Amino acid sequence: MKKIIWMLLISTLGGPLAFGQNQPALLFSDLTWGPKTGWQGSATQGAAVTIWGNNLSTSGTVNACGQSLASSDSSKVAEWNATTNPTVPRGLGRITFWLNSSMSATCSEGISVTTNGSTTNVLPFSIASGKIYFVATSGNDSNNGLYAAQGSGTNGPFRHLYKFNPANGLGDAQYIMYVRGGTYGISSGELDPNGCGGGDLIELCSAMGSASAQKALIAYPGELASMSLRYTSRGFDYTNESGGQHLYLTFSKLNFDGSGLNSTQDTFDIYGQYWRFVGNNIVNYRPTSEIQSGFLWVTASEYISIYGNYFYNNGFNAMGHNIYIKTQPGPPLSTTLLSTHEIDLGWNEISTPYSNENHGGAIFLSRSSDTPSGAYTHHIYIHHNYFHDGTQGDFIYVADGSQVDNTYIYDNIFNQGSYTAGYGSGIFLQTGTYHISLYNNTIYQVAAPGASATNACIYSSAPTSSEIVQTENNICYGLPNEAMYIAEGGIGSWVSTNDLFYNPSGAPSFSGSITRTSPVGGSAGTNPLFVTNGSNFNLQSTSPARNAGINLYNTLSGLPSGNMDYAGLPYPNSGSWDVGALQYGPGGGTSSAPNPPTGLSAVVQ
Repeated sequence: MKKIIWMLLISTLGGPLAFGQNQPALLFSDLTWGPKTGWQGSATQGAAVTIWGNNLSTSGTVNACGQSLASSDSSKVAEWNATTNPTVPRGLGRITFWLNSSMSATCSEGISVTTNGSTTNVLPFSIASGKIYFVATSGNDSNNGLYAAQGSGTNGPFRHLYKFNPANGLGDAQYIMYVRGGTYGISSGELDPNGCGGGDLIELCSAMGSASAQKALIAYPGELASMSLRYTSRGFDYTNESGGQHLYLTFSKLNFDGSGLNSTQDTFDIYGQYWRFVGNNIVNYRPTSEIQSGFLWVTASEYISIYGNYFYNNGFNAMGHNIYIKTQPGPPLSTTLLSTHEIDLGWNEISTPYSNENHGGAIFLSRSSDTPSGAYTHHIYIHHNYFHDGTQGDFIYVADGSQVDNTYIYDNIFNQGSYTAGYGSGIFLQTGTYHISLYNNTIYQVAAPGASATNACIYSSAPTSSEIVQTENNICYGLPNEAMYIAEGGIGSWVSTNDLFYNPSGAPSFSGSITRTSPVGGSAGTNPLFVTNGSNFNLQSTSPARNAGINLYNTLSGLPSGNMDYAGLPYPNSGSWDVGALQYGPGGGTSSAPNPPTGLSAVVQ
């Protein structure tokens, strides 16, 4: 059996990951709404809003709701291109600024950034009313929660995270709560007193939330708010499915650290509609027993955004997934609401997922076979993520015997890196996979050498005539003697169009019934000519992947962020596309992927 021993080393894990363009780009934000007044009672300063992007440089201007905010003005911009507290994934940068009373009433202008003479795309945003609260380890639950530090009388922050629960005094209203730096949840006394039997730091028991009663729990600008789940029975939050759905909740920039835990259940549960889980860290969750779940668990949920999170060193066996998305029986909901669908996973980094078994999935999409007819997992979007290293086996595992439909995987980079202890594929399709599409991914040496019979960039073991697989504009750079695509018998249809295949030891090989149309480089394959194999997946100027793909603008414009490549460069609406996750662009600007947050590197033995 393989195991990982963690040691303090000078070397870093994953290495630099380079982006292809110097052009700045904004990708997502924590909040999509916020009040422009009310920060510590101010009539001129409002909510702190965080945006994430690429190539943000060291200074510039935030253009928000008709106002220009200079990075040099610390009263308006709290941080610029930050990468820590908590760790920012994929080598991106983070900017946090405050809304103010001079901004337009609706913010129809949205948010953009100007740096080095270039202005980014615009992120939508809305000005909306709402209270602003604070919680701190030095606070007191008898305070009014309206101030970040203790003042006179009751003017000060709350003490416990469970004050975020509407049942603990705030009611089902619209508010944002900012969490000051520190460690929360290290004593049993911090469990939610108005919970519903889950034994968690926050327990959401009854139906709550609406478009006008949104709620957000966000780390205070520039401070590290760590969640320790010692003494909890199920993790950070417990959501009582029988109490009704929870709507419009945002959790952002929180650090979930499993160091020192012997075992735990889910780290974080999502149940409801219109949740945003943005810019968080889930790191070092290595339970000593099987959890049969995910450290981020999503069920009976719709319209969920999981953006820009950093997952590192999480897992136990094939049943412990970093992200687990599933439809299953349980809550008394209609089949539409019971179905888990419209789940959007973008710009996350999954680093060093661990399993002591040779299968599983860092991301697992599933449906329980005993789920009522008509309820199933569908319309899952996995895009612009970076998967690398680890022993989890497969990075993405789809279905497990029951229906998972309309899955879209695009503009991701899969890089097994230095760890080849396990075996697996970039994407593994099991029985129950229906209608899966893969566009413009870069899949680099994802399996262990010498195990070509059970390893591939994409592997289907789904013997069903209903399975439809569509792959277009992908790069599959294999290990020596590794098969490119594998399709076991009985597949309905697998059509590969304008994909590029490369086997360093000879011609690429395939297994099963796969129709290949216009493969880049023909049947012999071709080297895509990355700038640096294994770390910089930009294309060299002479790369055969340039202008070799079909134009998918109309296909992808209807998918979340389908009109931009991995680095945020817009795809052209006419003409040929480049193949792979990164479009060619001049400049070759680089940005490094983050190091392990604790300075640990893994040694496999």
